[in-house]
Amino acid sequence: MPSEEDSISFEKSSMTLDSSEIETDNDSESDPNGTKDFIVTPWEVEGDIDYSKLIEKFGTRAIDDTLIEKIKNFTGEIHPFLKNRYFFSHRDLDVVLDEYRRGNKFYLYTGRGPSGLVHLGHLMPWLFTKYLQEKFNVDLIFQLTDDEKFLFNSNLDMETIQKYTYENILDIISIGFDPKRTKVIVDTKHIKYLYPLSIEIAKKITYSTAKAVFGFSNSSNIGMIGFPPVQGAPCFLPSIIENKPTPVLIPAFAIDQDPYWRVTRDVAEKLGYPKPAQIHSKFIPGLTSLGKNVILKARNCIIYCGRARDPRDKNQKYLLPGSTNSSPPTQIRWKCQYLSSILVSKLSLRYRKGISREV
Repeated sequence: MPSEEDSISFEKSSMTLDSSEIETDNDSESDPNGTKDFIVTPWEVEGDIDYSKLIEKFGTRAIDDTLIEKIKNFTGEIHPFLKNRYFFSHRDLDVVLDEYRRGNKFYLYTGRGPSGLVHLGHLMPWLFTKYLQEKFNVDLIFQLTDDEKFLFNSNLDMETIQKYTYENILDIISIGFDPKRTKVIVDTKHIKYLYPLSIEIAKKITYSTAKAVFGFSNSSNIGMIGFPPVQGAPCFLPSIIENKPTPVLIPAFAIDQDPYWRVTRDVAEKLGYPKPAQIHSKFIPGLTSLGKNVILKARNCIIYCGRARDPRDKNQKYLLPGSTNSSPPTQIRWKCQYLSSILVSKLSLRYRKGISREV
């Protein structure tokens, strides 16, 4: 990490980002009769997600067979999460790979908002991030946004968030990231490294854009309004560390978080930095919403990191084979949804076929 004395210089620009430069309409889809099929925003994910429509709506690109083969040329194999299309969309992944081939290494950047226990929805992207770190031998910045969770959650105090931060860091360590190539940043502890960049970002974004993209209202506290640039700062921190423009790949966020990175990408070149590239994951279905591709939340998840839990304690009707509260097709669907997300094997393929025949 740079020292406190390290100076930060940018190519100055008088340009600012206005809301007219970003598509900010409601990210939802409806059928011809006006019935809403699904909603995807940074604050709400609901319904049966059509990922092809999402790619078109968000203006991203599909991770297709050609790109997967391009990745394989570097890794020597195809990761299961790519094979089963758990990661399905991207921005500029091909550009980052081309730069890497030319000898320009990229940084990985991911993060965690420490508001509770780590569960399957967090672990899968982290495991893929670890895989990329190993295969490409690159550095990783891992940001814990404890300030975000304090500002956006009225029921969480800093003492509670600090406890979750400590527990989450232990979970991050347990993934097995290369300690020599991994920097863990806790916003309130390491703000001196982030703040110079965050105010440069903030200066380029108008309030009208922030309000439109992030949904701020008159009741939003001013800390919430100032947070997004702090989350964007690690996208440019590698260029400061390396003292040259350095590509950054964000490989571990579901596509509902894309608006954060669209804003960051739109100001990147104005500040003299490469646009951060992204890989988007699908949503893992929650146990209480079978049949709907709803983002996995702690309240309806059965797999927590480091916590042994009996699934019968919660959502029993969705879990127990032969339960009188759940029909066989629902049981098959539950098994298939998780196997198809996690595994690429003959077993998971059989369950997928089971769904196509029976549900």
